Amino acid sequence: MPTTRNLLLTGAGFTHNFGAPLARGLWNRVFNARAVRAYPALVEILDRMKPDFETAYYEVLEGDFPTEVQAALRSAVEAVFSKIDEDLLFPSQRSDIPSIQGVTSLIREFRPRSSDERGYFFTLNQDVFVERHIMENAELHPLGIGGRRGGGFSGQYLGQRSLTAEELRVLPDESSLTAVRKNPHQHSRFAYVKLHGSQDWRDSSGRGAMVLGRAKEHRIAAEPLLRWYFDLFRGVLTDSPHRLVVIGYSFRDEHINEVIAEAVNRPGLDLIVISPTPKEDFEKNLAPLERGSEICGALLRRESGYYEWLLRDVFPSGPLASPSAEWDDLRSRLRS
Repeated sequence: MPTTRNLLLTGAGFTHNFGAPLARGLWNRVFNARAVRAYPALVEILDRMKPDFETAYYEVLEGDFPTEVQAALRSAVEAVFSKIDEDLLFPSQRSDIPSIQGVTSLIREFRPRSSDERGYFFTLNQDVFVERHIMENAELHPLGIGGRRGGGFSGQYLGQRSLTAEELRVLPDESSLTAVRKNPHQHSRFAYVKLHGSQDWRDSSGRGAMVLGRAKEHRIAAEPLLRWYFDLFRGVLTDSPHRLVVIGYSFRDEHINEVIAEAVNRPGLDLIVISPTPKEDFEKNLAPLERGSEICGALLRRESGYYEWLLRDVFPSGPLASPSAEWDDLRSRLRS
């Protein structure tokens, strides 16, 4: 099935707009967690690698640490994400965040316009903010694990409470996933694809299915659903001309940058980045990275662009808020 012209990719900065922490904030919460404080070795490695929480996480879980120490760190991370979910339960009560209705209207722009197209919202986020507050109204559905709101799930995200252990989802094994992929009726026309897993997922062993730390591509390759997702991401970006809109991604994941650079080097992928970082700082941070200069170069193309925006400037909250000039500009670009 053909893919829509516009594709969306979000990173941690997307939900940071609504109060979720970035990498430094995650490090701080994990560093101060009770489960971590019980083990001096965890405190030491997190302190030594501050604020690089993900590398510390990888070093502990893949290193020669006692099982109970590894379990303590996993428990601390899960507790931190649970608290983040709790903090994001009632975003509409805050005045310093973007209008959720407005952001939903942005995401709806990526829906297929005809019945013979498929659209994709790719994300590196692992929280369930979109599932709780956007998915239903944007007519989004997860891919390969059934449907959430409006698509076959029990509606657990509709509740104004944190998820329970009974509501966590076990990912399909290879044979189950093969059956899903062969059935076109299991494929949403507007798919939400969590490339790095989700806080509410568990693998077949019962462990959390979030991809954190270094060597993410190895973790992805080991999980059938995530492997399919990554192959899909690569295939969609490189199969035909597209416009990729990136919100809140810091371009720090080599395997993601590799795909984007491969796509922009073919005639076809235009790139729009929405970030509050000044463009000169963005390029200064990105250019030295592997494939970074190629991605920077793609922003110079006619149909590409870089918007130094906060989402709350594009979609101001409040009963008297009106559509912004920024939103009019972006919507016009997406529809061209």
